[in-house]
Parts: sequence; C-alpha cells; structure tokens
Amino acid sequence: MRAYALWHAGRKRQYRFLSDLMLRAPEVLIAGSGSLAKDTAMALSRHHRRVVWIDQLDRIGKRMHPDATLIVTAEETQPPGNDRNQTWEQLWAALDARLQCRRTLPRILLLSEAGASFPAQLPASAQDIEPQIERLVLEQSAARLLFTRWPLHFGCDPLFGQQVHWLICGRTPLADALLLHMLRIAHYSEKKPVITLVSDAPEHWHQNFTSTYPGAEAFSRLHFCSHDDPVPGDEAAVSGVIICAPPSGIALEFVEFLALSIVRQQRISPIMLVDVGDAEPGGRIEDWNGQILAFSQRRMVLRPEVLLDAQDDQLAQVIHEHYRDSIAGQGRNPDTEPSSQPWSTLDDSYRSANRHQADHLWAKLAITDCRAVTEDLVESFAFAPEEVERLAVIEHARWAADRYLDGWSYAPIRDNASKHHPQLIAYDELSGPMKDLDRFAVRLVPALLARSGLGLMRMLIVGIREGWPLTAAGADGGNLRRRVDQVLRRLRKRYPDRGLVIATTLADPASRLFAKRARQLADASLFLLVPRLFDETLAAQPDHVARRELLELAVHAERRISLPGAMDLEQWLRIRAEILVEFDSDASERTADQRATSIRKHVRMGARHEPEWNFEY
Repeated sequence: MRAYALWHAGRKRQYRFLSDLMLRAPEVLIAGSGSLAKDTAMALSRHHRRVVWIDQLDRIGKRMHPDATLIVTAEETQPPGNDRNQTWEQLWAALDARLQCRRTLPRILLLSEAGASFPAQLPASAQDIEPQIERLVLEQSAARLLFTRWPLHFGCDPLFGQQVHWLICGRTPLADALLLHMLRIAHYSEKKPVITLVSDAPEHWHQNFTSTYPGAEAFSRLHFCSHDDPVPGDEAAVSGVIICAPPSGIALEFVEFLALSIVRQQRISPIMLVDVGDAEPGGRIEDWNGQILAFSQRRMVLRPEVLLDAQDDQLAQVIHEHYRDSIAGQGRNPDTEPSSQPWSTLDDSYRSANRHQADHLWAKLAITDCRAVTEDLVESFAFAPEEVERLAVIEHARWAADRYLDGWSYAPIRDNASKHHPQLIAYDELSGPMKDLDRFAVRLVPALLARSGLGLMRMLIVGIREGWPLTAAGADGGNLRRRVDQVLRRLRKRYPDRGLVIATTLADPASRLFAKRARQLADASLFLLVPRLFDETLAAQPDHVARRELLELAVHAERRISLPGAMDLEQWLRIRAEILVEFDSDASERTADQRATSIRKHVRMGARHEPEWNFEY
C-alpha cells in the first residue's frame, strides 16, 4: 500500500505539473477547416500547448487572448464551399472589433501548403497598425529543416575532393522546394553541385523548371531521369537520396530498386530519406538496414519550436539585426528602408535572403573543419587567410546562385529594372574591392555566431584503422576499455580547445568501443567511413548484439562518407585524420601505404599493452 501511495502521489504531481504548464502557456488559436488545421492543432496539443481550434471564423474575436498566437491555415485543396478570399475577409471582419478597441493584434502566422496563398494586401482596417504577420509555407520550411538535420555534406567530404550529389525522386511540392533550397546552399567549392531529379515525366519537369529558372544551369549540373534509369552515368557519387513520391503502389519495391541501381552503378550505399506522409516514423533499431530512414514533412514542421518559437529563424534574425546595426552605423535610419525593417514587419523576400545566408553557414564550417558550440567553451576565433579566401569563393557562388534564381543575369552595367548585374561572373574575375565584400562577409561569421551565443571550435579528427579486429570478448574486456579511456583523457588534456571527432568504419568491436567511449567521455562526434556496402558490414557481424551495437552508433553519425575505391580509406586517413589509432597491429603485415600513414601522429594500443604514442601528448 505504501508503494502504491507513493506512486499515486507522484502521478498527481506529474498531472499537476502538466496542467500548470498548459495553463501558463500562451493560448494558440488555429483558424481553418481543413486537414492542415486539424493536424496543427493535434501536433501542438501533443506538446502540451493550450490550443483552441476554430473552424467558424466569426468566433475568433470572442476567443482571442492578448498573448495568443493566431495560426491561420490555407491548403492547396480547400474544403468544399470554402473560398480562400472569403475566408480572409471573414477573418479580418472578426478581428475588426479588436483592432478598433485595442489597436493591437497578437502574432499572426499564415501557414499554407505550396499552391495555396493568402491575399498579398491587408484590409484597410489593418494598414495603420502594422500587425506582426509571418508567412510559412509547409514545404519550404520542411526543406530547410531536412537539410539542417541531414546537411548536403552529410554523405560526402568536400575537403577530400568529393562532390555534393543528391538524388530527388518524385515530383511533388516538397521536391520542388528541396531543389530550390539545394541550389541556394549547395556551394562548397567552385565545382558545380550535382542534382538528379527522378520522375515519370523527366522531360516535362526539365522543360518546366528551366523555363521558370533559366539561369539555374549556369551554376549547377541538373539531370532529369526516369524511374527506369534513375542514376546518371559518369557522374559524381550520390551522396544522398530523398524519395518524395515513389511510383504509385510500389513504394517499398521502388526504394529497393533505387538502392540496387546505385549499387550497380557506383558500388555505394548512401543514406536514403523516404517521406512517409502522415504516418509516424518508427521501428526497432535492430530491424534497420543502416541506409533507409523515414521522415514526415508535416511532423517536422508542425512543432512548437518551429511554429511558435521560430527556432529555425534565430540565426537569420541575428544576421538581419547585424545588418540593421550596420545601416544605423552609417547614419541612416534602418526603419525607413525596405531591406532593413524590423524582422516582424520585414518583407518575405528579405527574410528569405537572410535565411539562405544563415543556412549556408554550415557549409562554410564543413569545409574548414569547424563546428559551432556554446560560446563559453571557446575564446576568440578567426579564420586563417587561406580559409578566408576559400570561403569567399563559395560565398560569391552562393550569392550568384541566389541572384540567378531570382531572375538576374549578367550585364556590364547594373540595371535593377532589367535585373542585370555586372558581378555575376567567376570569383577570379572580380575586382579587388568586390572580392573584399565576400571576404568581409566571411570574416563576419564568428561575430554573427557570437550574437547567437555560439562560438567556433576546430575539429580534431582521430581516425581508427580497421583490419586487425579483436574478438568481441577482447573488445569488452576491462583492460582495453581502461586504456581507451586513458587515451581519450590525454587527448582532451592535450587539445582542450578542439572538438573531438572519431572517424571509423565501426566494423570491429575495438573501433566501436573507442567511438562509444569517446561519445560518453568527450562528447565526441562520429564520422562514419563506408569503404564497402553497408549491408556487407552488417552481414559480417558475428551476432545480433554486434549488429545492434553498430547500428546504435551509426544512427548518431554526423557524417557518412562513402569511400568505395580500393585505397580510398587509407588515403582518407592519411589526408584527413590528424591522429591515427591502431589496435594491436603487426607492423610486418602492413602494406607500404599503411606504413606511410603511420608516419603521422598515431597511437598504437591493445588489451595486452599500454598505449604507445609517437608524439608528445
């Protein structure tokens, strides 16, 4: 009875906490009568937000709370008898009394699917109070969130000479949003990013896209392929796949066919992201094949962090605030210029430009082996001169891509009306002052992150060589674990200002032990090196315990780098790893290439002897 009483008291405290949390949370009013409004209400309710869903818009004024957020939804397919313009007029008519008596409005979020829209102009009654209105298109937001979770460099290493090449299957509004966003942020070098678009009507997609964005092929390589032949020949290795809509009725079969096509063409197994619609992604880790992952675009977007807290816009807002400060520093009033209005009243086109600049920042960090961390973990940071120049090249490429997609083209004299710009040329052809503008934007990155409470830390890549696997019993032994912990503690002491990254295939128990302990003790990140098909690595595991251990680590990989060439793994370790770890290897059995790699800093260790270092630690 005592145990039951304690359990019951604990449950009452939990319910009271959740009840208090929901009462304190700002009220959310959702106006709309379609499935998007319903899904939004259900999603926010699951996160313990107090939600009122109103499908009769004339009741909004009665339910409005001073601190409420009003979410108005619009869908491409409206419910029968529901006219979008009429809905908009009803909404403002319902709020008119509030406008007249309080002269204030809550934050209003206009949430729509691609193809649906709201009238561009506000009613006359709202013109003089400048309500805080934000617009969010479901597919555009999903594209940004998807490439935040799986960046374009997730499946490749540009610093190893690999090229970004993503494959998008199925023409849907999400596919169009992904394509446009990729074209804006897929710039890691002067090489053109590669994007393959697979559909049942590739010629139509090609014609439609190039007529809408005629300048896109000036800075990218686009391939439009059919479902029967989805992988272009003689092209960079596919670094990632997104399946938005497989052929009707054969979803799983097509995913498997596509994976097999990539294997036959390129002998690699890149990550494959599959949109499962309204279904909730799930499953057991031991059933995962290590390659296919499910996502739901609606579930990604319909979260409080995105809809209410605007977390995905925090860095974009910081960039904009810095721009406003620079305008004020020149003696101009930022509130009088369209491009420097406060974020709450800023035009959507300027907001998008800030978002594109913010989203490309992670590409800049990837090609300098840096990562953003909380500001208290680092002191000062500045890019080296050669890094500034490399980043200036891709910053110019990013800016030019944004201009091309907005309809601009090259001309020797700038003409805003005709969208002609003289700087739409290669970086090497720019004048010195024009190059300085790109360099200035690059040098500004640490300051922008600092305004967000973040600092920059350089990575310390520790590579683990495979080839001499220990037995499972040996890897689990206390001696090896103690020595792994010893090495990790010394690395942290020797490099306190570096972010530890473990680069390994995870193919053997010793490398998995090292990666696991590094994550636990040093908050290390993981680069998963894939020198063979991932199915082959899984099949080589001795039992289900080893397989599960491998998958549990692989799912946390920050990067998944395909290295299909015969000597790609050894070359990658030689070029990219600063320190090499070897487990109980016999020097007489090493190849010449492996002995050359060992000339760099390395640590040799095993269960039967203390770690041997060839450098001062």
